[in-house]
Amino acid sequence: MLLIKRAVSEQEVNFYNVYWGSSATEILNLTSRSVSSLSDTRPTCSGPSCSSIQITEGSGEWTVSRSSYSDNEEASITLLGPAEIRFTYLHTERCCDKLQLLDTFYSGFTTPANTITLSEGVHVATWSSDFSVTHRGWSFTYVYQGVSSGRPGLIASLPKPEGQQDLALPIAPQPLVGTHFIVKLAYDLIESDASIALAIQDVAPNQLAIDTFTFTDTDLGTGVIGGQISISTAASVSGFRVYWGQNSTHPVPGGFPGLQAEYWYLQVENQVWHPQTSFAFPGVAVEDQFAARWTGYISIATGGNYIFTLNSDEGSRFLGILKSLSW
Repeated sequence: MLLIKRAVSEQEVNFYNVYWGSSATEILNLTSRSVSSLSDTRPTCSGPSCSSIQITEGSGEWTVSRSSYSDNEEASITLLGPAEIRFTYLHTERCCDKLQLLDTFYSGFTTPANTITLSEGVHVATWSSDFSVTHRGWSFTYVYQGVSSGRPGLIASLPKPEGQQDLALPIAPQPLVGTHFIVKLAYDLIESDASIALAIQDVAPNQLAIDTFTFTDTDLGTGVIGGQISISTAASVSGFRVYWGQNSTHPVPGGFPGLQAEYWYLQVENQVWHPQTSFAFPGVAVEDQFAARWTGYISIATGGNYIFTLNSDEGSRFLGILKSLSW
């Protein structure tokens, strides 16, 4: 997962373009996005709902579709121009479930009959559904009509989110073709000269040597252990998997034995107020299946009765300890 922190000023920004780099400043000149065959023009998808969007190859064209969609879907499909788009069906809630392309919103039950022409360059179709009614979905065909190499090195062109969340781009397992990720800001097809780069660290856990591995048993009971395991490596890794062992080399067989590990990301927030999002939660590289805890102090200068309330989706719990400074 590639996480991109938003620019401080986005007044003239509506896209974040992500490239493969051969260095921190040089965009790779030859990637799988260069156009030499139909497979090289395949649309790419980013966003939490991409696993539900079908992109299939046909005779000289691609079909992009989402059938029987669900609530709260979000996805962005990157398309290379020049190209032609033709809808094959459209069946969505007119007010709230929309596909946007070239500043036009497509929704409702009438399939557009016109052909949509994409100019040379990179274009993004954005799909979103709300929390209420769902329908059969939509489908369109995409035919690339250019002979140029498009934009070498491009991985994805991410539209600026409407909310305050940072951007998260899933990187599917693939051969490593560059040494860096390079990100540039853009307004439509006009791209900034400046860029920011991130060196790629190809982590191979089976090749990492563990520097130290210690356990201290702090439970003095017979046949019972309890304490802390300490592990360190020379390289940076995201976590460790610890098993019960039947000997020094083989884990205990059966199921998925081991110890449950919990990881916490620490950041300081002046105000706990996050807008609703279907993308990765701010400060965390996932959009679901995680927990957060906020710890701090409230100084109450005036005596009286105070009520603390929580508003969240989904569950939350308030744990408070009252400490009186008066005696």
